[in-house]
Amino acid sequence: MVSFQIGPRDLAELNEDQQTAQNVARLRAKGGVLWLLKALRTHHDRGIPSSEVPHRQEVFGSNRLPEPEAESWLSIFIGSFNDATLIVLIVSAIVSLVIGLYEDPRKGWVEGAAILTAVLAVAFVTATNDYSKEQQFRALNAVKEDIAVKVRRDGQVKAVSVHDIVVGDIVIVEAGDKVVADGVLIDYFDVTANESSLTGEAEDIGKNEDDPFLLSGCQVTGGSGQMLAVAVGNESRWGRIRDKLDAETKDTPLQVLPSPPSLPPSLTPSLTHSLPHSLTPSPLFVFGGASPLTDNFFDGLPLPMPGQEKLDDMANFIGYVGMGAALMTFLAIMGVWFFQIDPSSERLPFHDVVLKSFIMAVTIVVVAVPEGLPLAVTISLAYSTKKMLRDQNLIRHLAACETMGNATAICSDKTGTLTENRMTVTHCYLGDLGPQNRLPPSLPPALLRLLGDGISLNTTANLDKGSQDGREDAGEGGVGVGQNGLPSLGSSSSRLPSFLPSRLPSLLSSLSKPPVKILGNKTEGALLLFVDAYNVDYDKVRENYRGSIQYNPFSSKRKKMSVLVPEGEGGGKQRVLYVKGAAELILASCTHICGAEDGKSKPLDAEKRKELEEYITTLAKQSLRTMSLAHRSIDPASLSNGKAAGFGEGGGGGVDLDELEEGLTLDAIVGITDPLRPEVSEAVRACQKAGIMVRMVTGDNVETAKAIARQCGILTSCGTVMEGPAFRALTPKQLDLVLPSLQVLARSSPDDKHTLVARLNGTLPEDQAEWEKAHPGKSWERERDGLLPGYLEEWAVSRGGVGEVVGVTGDGTNDAPALRVADVGLSMGLSGTEVAKEASDIVIMDDNFASIVKAVLWGRGVFDNIRKFLQFQLTVNVVALTITFLSAVSGYDPPLNAVMMLWVNLIMDTMGALALGTEAPTPNLLVRRPYKRNASLISRTMWRNILVQSGYQIIVLVLLLLRANDVLAFEGWWVHRRGSSLPAPIEMGSTRHMTLIFNAFVFCQIFNEFNARSLGDDVNILRGLEKNPVFIGIIFFTVVVQWVVVQFGGEFTKTAPLSAEEWRATVLLGMCAIPLGVAMRYLPVSENPDDFGGTAESGFENVEPSGDAKQALAQAPALYHVHHHGARRRAQVWRWLGVLFQLSVLLVVPVLVGICVKDPERCQSLGNFLDFYKF
Repeated sequence: MVSFQIGPRDLAELNEDQQTAQNVARLRAKGGVLWLLKALRTHHDRGIPSSEVPHRQEVFGSNRLPEPEAESWLSIFIGSFNDATLIVLIVSAIVSLVIGLYEDPRKGWVEGAAILTAVLAVAFVTATNDYSKEQQFRALNAVKEDIAVKVRRDGQVKAVSVHDIVVGDIVIVEAGDKVVADGVLIDYFDVTANESSLTGEAEDIGKNEDDPFLLSGCQVTGGSGQMLAVAVGNESRWGRIRDKLDAETKDTPLQVLPSPPSLPPSLTPSLTHSLPHSLTPSPLFVFGGASPLTDNFFDGLPLPMPGQEKLDDMANFIGYVGMGAALMTFLAIMGVWFFQIDPSSERLPFHDVVLKSFIMAVTIVVVAVPEGLPLAVTISLAYSTKKMLRDQNLIRHLAACETMGNATAICSDKTGTLTENRMTVTHCYLGDLGPQNRLPPSLPPALLRLLGDGISLNTTANLDKGSQDGREDAGEGGVGVGQNGLPSLGSSSSRLPSFLPSRLPSLLSSLSKPPVKILGNKTEGALLLFVDAYNVDYDKVRENYRGSIQYNPFSSKRKKMSVLVPEGEGGGKQRVLYVKGAAELILASCTHICGAEDGKSKPLDAEKRKELEEYITTLAKQSLRTMSLAHRSIDPASLSNGKAAGFGEGGGGGVDLDELEEGLTLDAIVGITDPLRPEVSEAVRACQKAGIMVRMVTGDNVETAKAIARQCGILTSCGTVMEGPAFRALTPKQLDLVLPSLQVLARSSPDDKHTLVARLNGTLPEDQAEWEKAHPGKSWERERDGLLPGYLEEWAVSRGGVGEVVGVTGDGTNDAPALRVADVGLSMGLSGTEVAKEASDIVIMDDNFASIVKAVLWGRGVFDNIRKFLQFQLTVNVVALTITFLSAVSGYDPPLNAVMMLWVNLIMDTMGALALGTEAPTPNLLVRRPYKRNASLISRTMWRNILVQSGYQIIVLVLLLLRANDVLAFEGWWVHRRGSSLPAPIEMGSTRHMTLIFNAFVFCQIFNEFNARSLGDDVNILRGLEKNPVFIGIIFFTVVVQWVVVQFGGEFTKTAPLSAEEWRATVLLGMCAIPLGVAMRYLPVSENPDDFGGTAESGFENVEPSGDAKQALAQAPALYHVHHHGARRRAQVWRWLGVLFQLSVLLVVPVLVGICVKDPERCQSLGNFLDFYKF
């Protein structure tokens, strides 16, 4: 067992809060970093053995923060009674119970107990639903927290889970990373960190020997280095803060802890957005001393502002109507009692009438106020979020799920998103050897030395050769090593690519090499694999120059990076500068070309330069990424001001390498293939069919960008291609003219991407102060109309004030601003930095553009599910409120008592939200264009469906209420009017009559729930039903409970058992909603064309596509066709069942009408008809 010279308490003394100077002094007094490495038994170059990880976790703790205690089901159940309407019902039920027991001890308790039981049932169902939902989000949060961290173990750089980091680990940090443990830098170059999450200081802090500490939860904003972990989990700075917060507050897992927004996912205790419990009635609907209808009904719900405002307006409108109906019903019942003039009729006591009227009014409010609407939103989001994770979409901000469905533009990166990110060097121009159509079996030693050192030192990527299972996951960016040790296109393929020589005897020893996993930038990984194939040990090269390297990191603006080292491993006075970057940019800085045999520089004449430029263009047109590798030998004596004196100390140096990146010697030009993902072309066509403009925004060569864009269908024959410098030279007005046809932006910077997104969606400075802050030193008066991206007032005039809904992809730290201003920021899960992920709304786990299209599909599904529930609930509301009010003013007992109304409320709120909120999206959703931000929440076709269905139900129920005996002709019972002296025993009189109406009403809703699955003119209401077992289960559950309530409710529910004949009649009346739904969809009502955005708005339709693209756009997207024959057959069976069912109904109805015309006596009533034909 390994023993350590330092324990957790000693480490804590070196890591005191807000005592940087004292901590450094204590560390120096003990012997500095070298002593700390020795004390923790960590090898500087090899790290720690993997076998020691469990022991170190026992001694120093694991890198896990304790999860907040999950709220129990009982706690959620009790919390549901905080709703004001439930409290009123409970109080009313208790009053009814007390009065009933006083007046009739034998049966008087029934009504009050029934209401209490119904309230408990509502609370039970919703608490169970919320508890299940909370568990789902906790599981989702666990996935979000588990990120990969690069560490040095067993002498190799490996990617491990953040939870496996232990004290003593050497963690590799780079710009854009989040610090996942407290640590001390042992190797570093120009490292800066933002510690505002812990200290509140917004400025970046430079890390050096005076402050080598990196703190958990902070962000590395610049440089790179290696950190020795000294505190993890609860012992880290952030862990201590969490302990204090937990001691002061007790929050539920779905509440957001007061944590800094910059915390890494691994240390963030909960989802970025909280999700409140949505109960039926919902705790969101809390009076709290103010009318819920005057407050924001959806406060706290994870919705984008436009959707939230529309739902608020709809909820308030429904609520006001419901409260008005409740008040009018209360007054009507009291009026009928007050003006009752028949002296022979029995008159109820005043307090009984007031109590019953009040209970009915409150129950109407419970039914009318759409508590189920936020529940439907929540369920749909929760369900879709879980399913989207399976489709490689990790939702960080829940609002983005719905917003993505209405995206009108997607600005996508090329590398890794449209391509596979499997970089392989396939072509090269090696010094004066010229172009190589095949990689040579060996390289001249002099050239190999320059390429080996230049690539090994001037890269930050690493190769993980420790794969144990011999397999490589395509999604992890692995590159296989072929039979000859050179990188192959397929990780598991044993077939040599065609560009490799047939025999490489010198490399046969590498036949048994396992697949290699690239850690870091995949382009750099391809270069490392290139030199690794020639037996260059990049790790050994880096070790030989350790401590004497000065870096000039890659910049998306410079498109290059460089490193300055001593010339020769011995560390002489001469220096050599290695530079790599964009091929044409590096070539422009070269004045010489390398002699392959001797490594000496030769002048680069105009003819050779032209040949090299043509070679770069040729590779680019073949969709290859081109890079140039160059070097420059430097004599320190030639440098001014003695800048060379500080080379290599602590990784620092005083030379401005930008000034030295000229007069270079070209060593090689390489062409790197990155195959287009096979599914991308189909995904792009699906987006275009869905009305979404796809633009490629890349830093690559313009020819490479155009070739890839044509392959995947983004670039059409008349599309516009621009490069970053030309793009930046435009004025806002000029850019607005270009935007409709702009399809490819090449050689672009992250600032260009930010400008493009801001100009599309209008996220611009709103006033002079914001503009001047964005353009320091510029004149608002003279230059505001000429500088990109513009300002809001000018943009509103230019674009009509209607912005696009933009999704943008990003993987780098510099992409964070663009990700934040986009409506939906899409970061890359494999290649993206933690900063990019933190700034995004959705993490694309596999970096695949096809997954983005799936996010669009699920987003549209969420929006449609909410509208389906609205369509269903409004129909129920209109019918329930109308029939209750009409019965009251007509002098009849309300056909739906309080217990029945609560059961109806459960059906249309919790059950309806579960059934319709879990509908899976269908590919048909990608055929229509996206909705505008200001589109109506309820479309014209939805209003048609609501009015037709509610009209039919009102007519049927009113006839049953007023003329039931004539309609049904059932003998043995009578309609009971309030105050009538006719005999009416409970099993035969009014209770049975009202039970019949209640049963017909419920079955109308059950069958209309099938109609609600279709928002438009699709008559196949069974489409996709096999994919929603929840819907089928809800329908079955509702039918069973309804049968139990009717047949066995008795005094408790004020229902009487119905005969088989009566059951058939009420079910048939409800079933008529199906043919009515088919017929109403043939009414000539269409959606408002002004509600749609997308292609017509962006101008994509005005860009003439190529012949292939035209053919692709004319076809419905097949991206989501079912791959399994069994699933396809099941879908076909359900589709034909739906068609046959509706055809049979359409055939039966005319036959029935014909029978009634020929034999009117048989059709005098529905009862006679059923009895005659023995239904």
